[in-house]
Amino acid sequence: MQPIPPDQEETPPSVSPDKSGLSGDIKIVLLWTALCILSIYTPVINESFFRLILALPLILFVPGYVLLAVLFPDSSDIDTIERIVLSIGTSIVITPLIGLCLNFTPWGIRLDPLIISLTAIIVVLVIFAGIRRNQTSPESRYTLPVPEIRQTINKEWAMRNGSKKDRILFFVSIFVILMVVLSVALVITLPKPGEKFSEFFILGENRTADSYPGIVIPNRSYPMYVGIGNHEFRNVNYSVEIYLISTTANETANVAPHSMMLPVMRYSVTLSHNETSIIPFDLIIPDKNYARVDFLLFDEIVPSPDITGPARVNASYRNLHYGFNVTSPVVPKSTSTLR
Repeated sequence: MQPIPPDQEETPPSVSPDKSGLSGDIKIVLLWTALCILSIYTPVINESFFRLILALPLILFVPGYVLLAVLFPDSSDIDTIERIVLSIGTSIVITPLIGLCLNFTPWGIRLDPLIISLTAIIVVLVIFAGIRRNQTSPESRYTLPVPEIRQTINKEWAMRNGSKKDRILFFVSIFVILMVVLSVALVITLPKPGEKFSEFFILGENRTADSYPGIVIPNRSYPMYVGIGNHEFRNVNYSVEIYLISTTANETANVAPHSMMLPVMRYSVTLSHNETSIIPFDLIIPDKNYARVDFLLFDEIVPSPDITGPARVNASYRNLHYGFNVTSPVVPKSTSTLR
C-alpha cells in the first residue's frame, strides 16, 4: 500500500453541528462570559491578573463574534479568519456604544451597569444566533473547525520545511503581537487614576440649589441638606461641622470677621470611592444676632477644639458659607368688634 502524498491528505471532518443551533463556539462564549462575571465579583480573584485575561476577550471579541453568528450562520458566508478579524473590529464598535448609551442614563458608565448591559446584549445575540443556525441546514451550519485549525497550524505555522530565519521571524512576530495586545489590555482595564477631589455642597428644601431660604424667621425650622461626594480613589472618613455665625461689620477692612461661632451640628461618615452621602439638616436661628451658616468639611484630620474662629475655617478641607436675612415674625393685628 503506497503512502498518500502530503498534499493529497484527506481533510478531517469538522466538528459535527449541534442540532439545537448552539454549537461548540457559542457554548464557549456563554461559558467564557459566566467565568468573566465570576472573576469580577469573586474576592481575591477580582484583584488578580486572571480577571484581566477573562475580561479582555469579553470586551474586545465576544460581542462582535455573537453578532456575526447572527448575521452569518452559514459556514460559506465568511471563513474563520475573516470571522475572527471582523469580530474584533465589531466588538471595538459595540462596547463604546454601550458606554455612550449608559452615559445618558441615571446609572452612568460604571462597572455594574456596564457588565449587566454587555451580558444582556451577549445573551440576546446568542439566542438569535441559535435561532438563525437552527434555520440553517446542519451540513452548511457554521461550527468551530477545530481539525482544520490544527491542520493549518501543523502545515503552515510549524514551518517544518522553512528556513531558520523564517522561524525566527515568525516567533518574533507572535511576541510583538502578544505585547501589543497586552499593552492595550492594561490601558483598557487599568486606567490611570484621574483627578482626586471631594464634592461638598448644600441643597435647599427641595434638594435643589435654588430652594434656599432667603429670609429666615427666628426659631422656625428650614429643611436643608448637606452633601459629600468621594472621588479620592480611596475610602475616606469625613467629618462635618456646622456653625451659626454672628458677624460684626468692619468698615475699615471691609470684612466681616467671626465674632461668635455657635456649633449646631457635627457628624462623621465614611465613604468609598464614587460614593455620595446626603444628610438632612434643619436650619434654626435662635435670634437676630446670626446672619450666616458655615459648613466645614474635614478630610480625616480634624483640628483640636482649641482651634476656633477663622483658624478653624482655614484648617478645613472644604468649607461653604450661606448668608440670609433675619426678620421678626409678623404678628397679626387684633381687631375689636363694636357692639
